[in-house]
Amino acid sequence: TLPSSLSTIGTSAFEGCLGLKKLIIPDSVKTVGENAFASCASLETVSIGKGLDTISKGMFEGCTALNGVILPDNIKTIDDYAFSCCDSLETIAIYPHVSTVGNYAFYDCDSLSKIALPETVTVIGEGVFAECEKLQSVSIAETSLTTLSIYTASNSIVFPYIPTYLNANSTDLSA
Repeated sequence: TLPSSLSTIGTSAFEGCLGLKKLIIPDSVKTVGENAFASCASLETVSIGKGLDTISKGMFEGCTALNGVILPDNIKTIDDYAFSCCDSLETIAIYPHVSTVGNYAFYDCDSLSKIALPETVTVIGEGVFAECEKLQSVSIAETSLTTLSIYTASNSIVFPYIPTYLNANSTDLSA
């Protein structure tokens, strides 16, 4: 548990910290730098306070034991590589208010089997679900999706709702 007086966690602050197993980020934290907890191979569970609205670039990249994440309902952006290579991550709840899922955000999450994206998501970046070997289902609520990368997943995932105005030759979905 981090102190409740903490407002910022710097870039790579805990990167590679092997003794970290459980992380509680208090509501007082407003900013977390890139790769702040990357490669914390023993990190299993994370609870993020309501002070953050962005899961920063590479924040939990390579946390191979991470299997439980509680995101607050005010998160708006899941940045590039945020959870990439989190081999033990099976599911994650993404609440309304998230509008952007960045490039490779869940890349190579070997245990991820299903994910639901809320209707507020407008951008799904490149390679978001690539190399997710067990991923069988991506649920997307009827949405105002404006950008869906052509290379979003490397296996044959069925996206149950894709806007009818999708042009196969473009990643820009604006009508």
